[in-house]
Amino acid sequence: MKRFLQEQGIIFPSLRRQSERLEKLTGVKAQFIDCCRDNCIAFTGEYADKAECPYCQQDRFQDPDHKKPWKTALYIPLVPRLRLQYRNAARAEVLTGYRQSLEQSESGTEVRDFFDGKLFRDFHRRELGLFGDPHDVALHLSLDGVQLTNMSNYEVTPVIYINLNLPPQERYKVNNILAGMLIPGPKKPKVLDTFLRPLVDELLQLGNGVSAVDGRNCVEFRLPAWVTMVTGDGPALAEAIGMKRPGNAVRPCRTCMIRAEKGSRIYYVPHSGYDFENPPLRSDVRRWIKLVEEGDSDDHRKETGITRSSILLELQSLHFTRSFPVDIMHLVLQNITPTLFKLWNRTKLAVDKSSHANFQVRRYHLDDEAVETISSALSDARANIPTYLGHAPRRIDNHHKGYKAAEWEAWLTLFGVPLLDQRLDDQCVDNFRILSRIYTIATQHSIALADVGVLDALVVQFVRSYEQIYLYSGESNKDPQRLPVCSVNVHYLLHLPAYIRDCGPARYWWQFPMERFCGVIKPKARSKSRLGTSLANAIVLTERLNHAMFIGYSDDTAAQSLAYPALKGGYTARLAPYQRTRLERICGDVDLQDVRFYKRCRLRDDLTVGSAASKGRADISRSDSRICYTGENNEMRFGAVHFFIQVVSTYEQVQQLAWISQLEDIDIDREKRVATFGREGSRTWVGVASIISLIGILKHENVNIIVTDVDLFK
Repeated sequence: MKRFLQEQGIIFPSLRRQSERLEKLTGVKAQFIDCCRDNCIAFTGEYADKAECPYCQQDRFQDPDHKKPWKTALYIPLVPRLRLQYRNAARAEVLTGYRQSLEQSESGTEVRDFFDGKLFRDFHRRELGLFGDPHDVALHLSLDGVQLTNMSNYEVTPVIYINLNLPPQERYKVNNILAGMLIPGPKKPKVLDTFLRPLVDELLQLGNGVSAVDGRNCVEFRLPAWVTMVTGDGPALAEAIGMKRPGNAVRPCRTCMIRAEKGSRIYYVPHSGYDFENPPLRSDVRRWIKLVEEGDSDDHRKETGITRSSILLELQSLHFTRSFPVDIMHLVLQNITPTLFKLWNRTKLAVDKSSHANFQVRRYHLDDEAVETISSALSDARANIPTYLGHAPRRIDNHHKGYKAAEWEAWLTLFGVPLLDQRLDDQCVDNFRILSRIYTIATQHSIALADVGVLDALVVQFVRSYEQIYLYSGESNKDPQRLPVCSVNVHYLLHLPAYIRDCGPARYWWQFPMERFCGVIKPKARSKSRLGTSLANAIVLTERLNHAMFIGYSDDTAAQSLAYPALKGGYTARLAPYQRTRLERICGDVDLQDVRFYKRCRLRDDLTVGSAASKGRADISRSDSRICYTGENNEMRFGAVHFFIQVVSTYEQVQQLAWISQLEDIDIDREKRVATFGREGSRTWVGVASIISLIGILKHENVNIIVTDVDLFK
């Protein structure tokens, strides 16, 4: 094709030349750091002049004369990108305006973002005196491993920044995530600090401020940026902090000094004798790390859980350990929730398997018939669960091992409680219901401080009942064979309310943005022989493309958001006489020529409501026309949309309405947190502005269960 186009006189520049031109325009340059072939170390800091790895003794260079290394790690400097963004007037307005507006509208009764948290207000602002200028940038650092092959034999470690100066609806978009570095595979790094050295050095430079230009007025200013939070999965964070990994530590918690109990090989964390009201919190951790390092004693390392002095200690903007909140995605969705299902289907503990000598049926066991019924209900509901509420549900019996975090989230918040009701022991369902409430409250966009107080009680209630059911199993003494149910993840739930008070709602420091970033970069590793190199080159090109939009000194103001609600998909139809009669009760006399019909309504950026008029093939389409809306006295009501109209009323006001079938015989059980309806009934008009969200339907034993992301049980 390229040769044919050249013959026609059409010449495209090569990808390499395009990337080089983008490098000149954006200033986004890649640095490649020499590292050990086995990923022991990066040749930085004290190892910068070494010619071989001190751990495996392999040579650094494949050609010593030309200094050509065997392997390199990618590092992309942050300073040029922040400078470029501030040179763009529209971007500078956003970067300086969001935090200011949040602080000016502070109510003191809720936490809406990281900047409402105690960590920012008490530690960063009052104690350290940072963020006195609106230009100052707050960063969230995240690291995690991602497998590039289906055989899981090549893992790379991306490190990313999230710019907290951007409003939440912008900061987590993939094109706004800043790639920091890529640690190559196939093995995990042995000495992580050596790989992080160039990153820390640049952050220290940014902490002192660098020169930059504000594109709004072309005035030069000092631009500082500080990392305020670090997140990752449990092992990654333990390695970054310099602590023993969970499972290998007598003191496995980075927040408190709870003592673990050793099983056959792994340490577990039961709460026998734990003071829930006054937990033994760690304090002055920086000093303790220094003392452990100076003492150089294995006994001290064992008793404190501290292994070394982390390179991140050089960053004074990080509080050890409040700047390292637990990730709720890994904690709840990829650990506790799957563990509960494995306990119910008897695949978690050896003692629960029928082949075990001490096997006996427990109250938390689901029989095969119950699992089949629940799985069939999930499979049959695929067409009735709108895309807005997540993935189409899959049979949990066949696919639970392959469930992603988003699927476990749907199981925890939407499907699990109503499907388990009357199929599992009541105490087990109550325990699972508490976990669902914990997750729902913790991941709200804004959390009232009163609700954080509710969380304090819920997490203690969950942990106590969880251990009573699964560790003690009705006995007075805990069964050593059941210790594996007491992972450190269950313990970390107890600290979740404190993390929220410090860092804001959990959705602003969970790992979903990192997972999204990994999902985007993984297909870019196209060379089978040089996976890491091809991925690194693709990441650099992507960063240049993402920053091309900021080139030049733009005087444009930030793009205005679309006006919502917005009706879409116009078509031609007529009102039936009874529809017109009911319409006139709302709008007065209506000229039929002024009625416009629509198939869909976009309520906000992430939510579009469909209708019967927009539905495609019934065998493959997922219903997006069932809604919850507010009726008289703000009462929650439900319906199914047939179509939308826009009409001019007698008072020359434009009104947007939906013609719906109301769902009748609604039963909302606030204690069990289950909502049901009987049938679709009478039809009526409702204002589009009254629509809150979409709902899905689970049909379970002739009962229509309503599932939605709206809290119906307040």
